[in-house]
Amino acid sequence: MTLDPDLTRRSVCDIETIGRVSGRPRPFEIWFAADPERDRIYVLSGGRDRAHWVRNIRKNPSVAVRIAGRWFAGAAVEIEGGPDDGLARRLLAEKYQGWTDGQALSGWARHSLPVAIDLRATAGPAPAGATGGASSTAWWRANRSRSRSGTTGDGCTVTSRSCRGSPPRRGAAASGRPSPSSRGSPAPSGRR
Repeated sequence: MTLDPDLTRRSVCDIETIGRVSGRPRPFEIWFAADPERDRIYVLSGGRDRAHWVRNIRKNPSVAVRIAGRWFAGAAVEIEGGPDDGLARRLLAEKYQGWTDGQALSGWARHSLPVAIDLRATAGPAPAGATGGASSTAWWRANRSRSRSGTTGDGCTVTSRSCRGSPPRRGAAASGRPSPSSRGSPAPSGRR
Protein backbone atom coordinates (compact mmCIF):
# COMPACT_ATOMS: atom_id res chain seq x y z
CA MET A 1 0.00 0.00 0.00
CA THR A 2 1.29 3.50 -0.82
CA LEU A 3 0.34 7.06 0.03
CA ASP A 4 -2.31 8.67 -2.19
CA PRO A 5 -0.60 10.41 -5.16
CA ASP A 6 -2.51 13.65 -4.46
CA LEU A 7 -0.89 13.75 -1.02
CA THR A 8 2.60 12.90 -2.27
CA ARG A 9 2.56 15.94 -4.58
CA ARG A 10 2.01 18.37 -1.69
CA SER A 11 5.01 20.57 -1.00
CA VAL A 12 4.98 20.38 2.80
CA CYS A 13 3.52 18.44 5.67
CA ASP A 14 2.96 19.33 9.30
CA ILE A 15 4.51 17.07 11.90
CA GLU A 16 3.80 17.13 15.62
CA THR A 17 6.27 15.64 18.04
CA ILE A 18 5.87 15.46 21.80
CA GLY A 19 8.23 17.82 23.63
CA ARG A 20 10.90 15.84 25.45
CA VAL A 21 10.85 18.28 28.37
CA SER A 22 7.32 19.74 28.32
CA GLY A 23 5.39 16.67 27.18
CA ARG A 24 3.28 18.96 24.98
CA PRO A 25 2.67 18.63 21.21
CA ARG A 26 5.25 20.58 19.17
CA PRO A 27 4.17 21.22 15.57
CA PHE A 28 6.39 22.23 12.67
CA GLU A 29 6.15 22.36 8.88
CA ILE A 30 8.69 20.53 6.74
CA TRP A 31 9.44 19.29 3.23
CA PHE A 32 8.81 15.59 2.70
CA ALA A 33 9.02 12.90 0.04
CA ALA A 34 6.89 9.76 -0.09
CA ASP A 35 8.30 6.27 -0.47
CA PRO A 36 6.95 4.91 -3.78
CA GLU A 37 6.36 1.42 -2.37
CA ARG A 38 4.85 1.87 1.11
CA ASP A 39 3.09 4.24 3.51
CA ARG A 40 6.26 6.01 4.53
CA ILE A 41 7.57 9.53 4.16
CA TYR A 42 11.11 10.83 4.42
CA VAL A 43 12.31 14.14 5.82
CA LEU A 44 15.76 15.67 6.21
CA SER A 45 17.10 17.63 9.17
CA GLY A 46 19.58 20.23 7.97
CA GLY A 47 20.22 20.92 11.65
CA ARG A 48 20.86 17.21 12.15
CA ASP A 49 20.56 16.22 15.83
CA ARG A 50 20.64 19.86 16.96
CA ALA A 51 17.04 20.26 15.76
CA HIS A 52 14.67 20.13 18.73
CA TRP A 53 12.19 18.01 16.84
CA VAL A 54 14.91 15.39 16.27
CA ARG A 55 15.66 15.40 20.00
CA ASN A 56 11.94 15.06 20.71
CA ILE A 57 11.61 12.06 18.40
CA ARG A 58 14.60 10.37 19.99
CA LYS A 59 12.76 10.50 23.30
CA ASN A 60 9.34 9.62 21.85
CA PRO A 61 9.22 8.45 18.22
CA SER A 62 5.42 8.70 18.02
CA VAL A 63 4.40 11.56 15.76
CA ALA A 64 1.29 12.96 14.10
CA VAL A 65 1.60 13.94 10.44
CA ARG A 66 -0.84 16.14 8.55
CA ILE A 67 -0.74 16.27 4.76
CA ALA A 68 -3.38 18.40 3.03
CA GLY A 69 -5.70 18.25 6.05
CA ARG A 70 -5.45 14.47 6.44
CA TRP A 71 -3.94 13.16 9.67
CA PHE A 72 -1.75 10.09 10.13
CA ALA A 73 -0.21 8.57 13.22
CA GLY A 74 3.42 7.75 12.63
CA ALA A 75 6.57 6.20 13.99
CA ALA A 76 9.78 8.07 13.16
CA VAL A 77 13.28 6.64 12.96
CA GLU A 78 16.68 7.97 11.88
CA ILE A 79 17.87 6.03 8.85
CA GLU A 80 21.36 7.42 8.26
CA GLY A 81 23.63 4.63 7.06
CA GLY A 82 20.69 2.23 6.64
CA PRO A 83 19.25 0.70 3.48
CA ASP A 84 16.80 3.61 2.87
CA ASP A 85 19.33 6.41 3.48
CA GLY A 86 20.20 6.93 -0.20
CA LEU A 87 16.59 6.58 -1.34
CA ALA A 88 15.43 9.25 1.11
CA ARG A 89 18.12 11.71 0.03
CA ARG A 90 17.46 11.12 -3.69
CA LEU A 91 13.67 11.42 -3.38
CA LEU A 92 13.91 14.73 -1.49
CA ALA A 93 16.57 16.15 -3.82
CA GLU A 94 14.50 15.15 -6.85
CA LYS A 95 11.29 16.68 -5.47
CA TYR A 96 12.75 19.98 -4.25
CA GLN A 97 15.95 20.53 -6.20
CA GLY A 98 15.31 18.90 -9.57
CA TRP A 99 17.97 16.25 -8.97
CA THR A 100 18.26 13.54 -11.65
CA ASP A 101 20.21 10.29 -11.74
CA GLY A 102 23.88 10.87 -12.49
CA GLN A 103 24.03 14.31 -10.82
CA ALA A 104 25.78 14.96 -7.54
CA LEU A 105 23.49 15.58 -4.57
CA SER A 106 23.48 19.07 -3.06
CA GLY A 107 25.10 19.72 0.31
CA TRP A 108 21.64 19.78 1.92
CA ALA A 109 20.77 16.36 0.49
CA ARG A 110 24.21 14.88 1.33
CA HIS A 111 24.73 16.23 4.85
CA SER A 112 21.26 16.43 6.42
CA LEU A 113 20.03 13.76 8.81
CA PRO A 114 17.50 11.48 7.04
CA VAL A 115 14.42 10.32 8.94
CA ALA A 116 11.70 7.90 7.89
CA ILE A 117 8.16 8.08 9.24
CA ASP A 118 5.92 5.04 8.79
CA LEU A 119 2.32 6.23 8.52
CA ARG A 120 -1.05 4.84 9.55
CA ALA A 121 -4.35 6.59 8.87
CA THR A 122 -5.89 7.55 12.20
CA ALA A 123 -9.03 5.89 13.44
CA GLY A 124 -10.35 8.97 15.21
CA PRO A 125 -11.24 12.40 13.88
CA ALA A 126 -8.48 14.83 12.99
CA PRO A 127 -7.86 17.69 15.39
CA ALA A 128 -10.07 20.68 14.59
CA GLY A 129 -8.35 23.88 13.48
CA ALA A 130 -4.62 24.52 13.58
CA THR A 131 -2.13 22.14 15.11
CA GLY A 132 -1.15 22.68 18.71
CA GLY A 133 -4.66 23.38 20.07
CA ALA A 134 -6.61 21.59 22.78
CA SER A 135 -8.17 19.18 20.29
CA SER A 136 -4.69 18.36 19.04
CA THR A 137 -3.70 17.37 22.58
CA ALA A 138 -6.75 15.10 22.80
CA TRP A 139 -5.84 13.55 19.45
CA TRP A 140 -2.33 12.82 20.79
CA ARG A 141 -3.69 11.08 23.85
CA ALA A 142 -5.80 8.84 21.63
CA ASN A 143 -3.14 8.08 19.00
CA ARG A 144 0.40 8.37 20.36
CA SER A 145 0.58 4.96 22.03
CA ARG A 146 -0.15 3.24 18.70
CA SER A 147 3.25 4.03 17.17
CA ARG A 148 6.90 3.54 18.12
CA SER A 149 10.39 4.08 16.45
CA GLY A 150 13.28 6.79 16.16
CA THR A 151 14.45 10.38 14.84
CA THR A 152 14.32 13.22 12.29
CA GLY A 153 16.01 16.19 10.58
CA ASP A 154 15.36 19.46 8.83
CA GLY A 155 14.73 20.85 5.39
CA CYS A 156 12.31 22.91 7.39
CA THR A 157 11.31 26.33 8.50
CA VAL A 158 9.26 26.43 11.66
CA THR A 159 5.88 28.12 11.31
CA SER A 160 4.57 30.75 13.69
CA ARG A 161 2.14 28.23 15.20
CA SER A 162 5.03 26.47 16.88
CA CYS A 163 6.84 29.67 17.83
CA ARG A 164 4.16 31.75 19.55
CA GLY A 165 5.77 34.68 21.31
CA SER A 166 9.02 34.28 19.38
CA PRO A 167 10.18 36.53 16.56
CA PRO A 168 9.84 35.02 13.08
CA ARG A 169 12.65 32.69 12.10
CA ARG A 170 15.15 33.60 9.39
CA GLY A 171 13.38 33.72 6.04
CA ALA A 172 9.89 33.51 7.51
CA ALA A 173 7.35 35.91 6.12
CA ALA A 174 5.12 37.97 8.42
CA SER A 175 2.44 35.31 8.03
CA GLY A 176 4.76 32.75 9.60
CA ARG A 177 4.96 30.81 6.33
CA PRO A 178 8.44 30.25 4.93
CA SER A 179 9.46 32.21 1.90
CA PRO A 180 10.27 30.02 -1.13
CA SER A 181 13.97 30.83 -0.88
CA SER A 182 14.17 29.89 2.80
CA ARG A 183 12.40 26.53 2.82
CA GLY A 184 15.62 24.56 2.46
CA SER A 185 17.31 26.49 5.26
CA PRO A 186 17.44 25.01 8.73
CA ALA A 187 15.48 27.00 11.28
CA PRO A 188 15.74 25.44 14.72
CA SER A 189 12.72 25.69 16.98
CA GLY A 190 13.11 27.45 20.27
CA ARG A 191 10.58 25.13 21.94
CA ARG A 192 11.32 21.74 23.38
